[in-house]
Amino acid sequence: MLSILTLLAANCSPLPVSAQSGAAVSAPTPGPKTESSQAAPPAAAPKTPEGKGATTAALPASGPTSDLATRPINEKTYPYIKEGYAYLAQRQYDKAIKVLRKAAEDKECITARRYLAYALIQKGSAKEALNVMIAVSKMVPANAFDFYLFGAAYYAAGGTKQAKDCYNEALRQNPNYDAARAGLICSLTKQHNYEEALNAVQQGLQLTTDEKTKRYYNSLTKAVIQAQAYQQQVNNEGLVPGSIGSASTQVGGDAVKSAPIIIK
Repeated sequence: MLSILTLLAANCSPLPVSAQSGAAVSAPTPGPKTESSQAAPPAAAPKTPEGKGATTAALPASGPTSDLATRPINEKTYPYIKEGYAYLAQRQYDKAIKVLRKAAEDKECITARRYLAYALIQKGSAKEALNVMIAVSKMVPANAFDFYLFGAAYYAAGGTKQAKDCYNEALRQNPNYDAARAGLICSLTKQHNYEEALNAVQQGLQLTTDEKTKRYYNSLTKAVIQAQAYQQQVNNEGLVPGSIGSASTQVGGDAVKSAPIIIK
């Protein structure tokens, strides 16, 4: 039997976000050929840790002040960036990783490393993604998207506390960053901090005017409440997590269809 956290929102389409600000964008296409203007990959919540031990590093350093963030992307590197981004939008992560590794051979290309880290997270290579993002944080000050990637990588590696700290920093930089808030809600739910998770959902609802995003947050409300009820049942009956039948733990179909970010 599967636990509730593996049933909350499978097969959902992700929200595109901006690499510079973390704000939602209308289409998953690269922007102008500069590092800071590149659109970010479609955002998905972190993968299940699969029992891996938590990493011990704290929040990434802000990094040195640098003009790398605004310099034009090398004309030889840009086609790899564009191709890698297209693979990310299609969720062909193996192909994206292969192409983005070539792009990352440009030692000064920040965008290649950010996209590569995202693809690695989606494939479950959290530790390598962390190493990539640590390199980025040494090149430029970490922006909201960087902290989102750090949070997703820590979560996937089992570092729920570190993930929560990174998602909070992403939201401090950009309070409207829905993907980061989703990651925060994941982390809080994983830690059984259901009240905080529900408060985060309400903050998201108050800040957005987009109807699709509102439906998404409403589905998260149902998911967190059901996770809390499931955990309470486990505590009361002394059950092993995951032993309750799937019929009693699965979020309703409408909620699943409306949620644009996967929670595991």
